[in-house]
Amino acid sequence: MKAVLNALLLFFVTGLSSVEYASEILEPKLVRTIPSMPEATVQYDSGYKARPNEVSYIVALDFVGKHSVWFCAGSIIANRWIVTVASCTNAAKLVKISYSAANRQEPHFQIRVSSKCFYPHPDFDKYYRNDIALIKTPYVEYTDGVLSVPLPQSSSLFKNAWAFTAGWGQHRGSNETKNFLHVLQIQVLRNTDCIELGYGKRFRSKMLCGRLPNKETSCHLDSGSPMELQINATLIAIASFGNQYGCKSNTPLGYTRITSYMAWMSSVMNGS
Repeated sequence: MKAVLNALLLFFVTGLSSVEYASEILEPKLVRTIPSMPEATVQYDSGYKARPNEVSYIVALDFVGKHSVWFCAGSIIANRWIVTVASCTNAAKLVKISYSAANRQEPHFQIRVSSKCFYPHPDFDKYYRNDIALIKTPYVEYTDGVLSVPLPQSSSLFKNAWAFTAGWGQHRGSNETKNFLHVLQIQVLRNTDCIELGYGKRFRSKMLCGRLPNKETSCHLDSGSPMELQINATLIAIASFGNQYGCKSNTPLGYTRITSYMAWMSSVMNGS
């Protein structure tokens, strides 16, 4: 993954985009529901299609609610546990989990669990604060295509660090089924950058500000898409929200900061 994306960086400017939205208020929107805007004059394909087993910890999550269905991404953090965002588990009755699904039509295997196995953070709210949830599954054996991702061992803020993020990009309103997992590079910005670029004071310390290289889009990402630190392959955040400008705007994204929830995650996993 690293070699391919480092090569891709030669073709992109890695600073902030020349298109800024600092004068506008950015309204947080679920990553899976942010609108697809018209194509830019020059079209760029973001990231690249993942190879089989390349992102072995990511799972595809097909949720079923009372009146609707929706799609998210999750990350395996233990043999019985997946982490995603609470905005995905909210109002769901069950979920179909597809493992080793670089091609969603050809997963290695699938598991279905009910909402009794969902553990959303008790303080999750409509402002995307504490947007994190755990899903408990039957015991899953690890293979080359199904592995857990390490969690961070420090409380670093990871400012200016480069990371990888991945997803299928199955957004609401799309007429096309997005079957193939894509991998992208993303940079961690300061939280003050997200505040100054339009999110304002609603952007809290337990969130993480991320932005793709210049002209790249977040259309391949999903709610719950992981952010994996480049230098040591640890999970540092999960995608929570974009904004009203859509996935092609190259505006910053809001992620849930994993280091802020390590104690809560440990408590849930050890106590259930």
